[in-house]
Amino acid sequence: QVTEFQKAVQAIHEEYMARGPGAGGIELEEGAALLEQYRSTLSKSLRQREQLGAAQKLFGMPLQAYPELSEVEQSLSDLSGIYSVHRELQGKRDDWAATLWSELDMGVLEHG
Repeated sequence: QVTEFQKAVQAIHEEYMARGPGAGGIELEEGAALLEQYRSTLSKSLRQREQLGAAQKLFGMPLQAYPELSEVEQSLSDLSGIYSVHRELQGKRDDWAATLWSELDMGVLEHG
């Protein structure tokens, strides 16, 4: 099971690096969707890693490290900040676009 999981983690890592939310040439909207997809994949993989670690500990086997999984986890954490700023700005832009000119408070615009 450990060997199979290692292969699965390597495949996830390779796919993430090639086509994940941090890969070049991806639009922000597509990247945000990919971020959620890879968060889900990472969550499942982390649970499986914990289960395998518990089994290894139970049988007195040495614990296996998965640096690729940690790298994907760190990258997702870093990209989350970027995509959260994007979502926040997108929401603000949508709010501003829905505001009628007659509803604008000119005092706020002039004085900040």
